Amino acid sequence: GGCAAHHAPEVPGEGFEDIIQLCASGLPDTAKDPTGDAAELVRAYRTFLRDVQRDDSIHCVLAGVRHVLLSSRTAGRPSLSSYAVKTSVSCVKKLMAFRCSNYPAVFTPCHDNGL
Repeated sequence: GGCAAHHAPEVPGEGFEDIIQLCASGLPDTAKDPTGDAAELVRAYRTFLRDVQRDDSIHCVLAGVRHVLLSSRTAGRPSLSSYAVKTSVSCVKKLMAFRCSNYPAVFTPCHDNGL
């Protein structure tokens, strides 16, 4: 497995836990969560992302997610960064659903805005 981007410095051999920090503005605020539901959700995302291995079928997708998040931060357009976070959180949710299902694929919209 693997993808051409796996040699880029920002793509680790395994694990994508850093996506949680990159998407922090699009995740529920766990400090304002009296029930603990938001914290449980963020923990589930973190565990899912941490456990992705290089030979995993979703490794390349998450490498792309990380690239978009990092690139949007330096684009000088705050709305682009906000959109990248929103889209990335949605993608992670869909990948988790894919992992926990019997479906052979998950489709997600993609908009090429030049990143």
